[in-house]
Amino acid sequence: MYRHAIQQLTNELAETEEFFRAGIVAIDITEDDPFTGDRAGHEDEIIGTKEKNDEYAYQWATVQLVGNAVPLVLDARPVRRGESRKEIVEDLLDSADDLVHVDNVLMDREFDSQHVLEMISQRGLSYVVPKRMQTSEKAQAKRLLQRDQDRYETDRKLHLGKNEWHETTLIYRR
Repeated sequence: MYRHAIQQLTNELAETEEFFRAGIVAIDITEDDPFTGDRAGHEDEIIGTKEKNDEYAYQWATVQLVGNAVPLVLDARPVRRGESRKEIVEDLLDSADDLVHVDNVLMDREFDSQHVLEMISQRGLSYVVPKRMQTSEKAQAKRLLQRDQDRYETDRKLHLGKNEWHETTLIYRR
């Protein structure tokens, strides 16, 4: 029912100039209120929360059309135990592609995976994902501070395994 309503809404919006220029989607995972009932039989859907505690909650992955206007949730799906971030992003991008033209994908750092980035790139899309702060990123951030630089760009090859690489550009900002 929700997808049908969104399809009707995007069909109406498609006739406007503003919507024609749209093409940026944001993908995120959010969790519902903590679950207090019996999880028996639903352990794969009612999973732990992002916090390090004993609470459980449904987690939802969403894809939203974003830009200068109010974000429009194009699709939402439950996150299930054992699913990779790549599977989730593929599913949401397929759903978004059915509704709108997608050019760019914005995601949180929890999606900072070489395989996710390669899959997005193979679709011909651009992406922006904050980098997880590993040792090399922390060292680069320290150098930016020491050199009083606000921005530094570098091309990098990310290892996918089996001698496969994903080429990307890392942008460091203070």
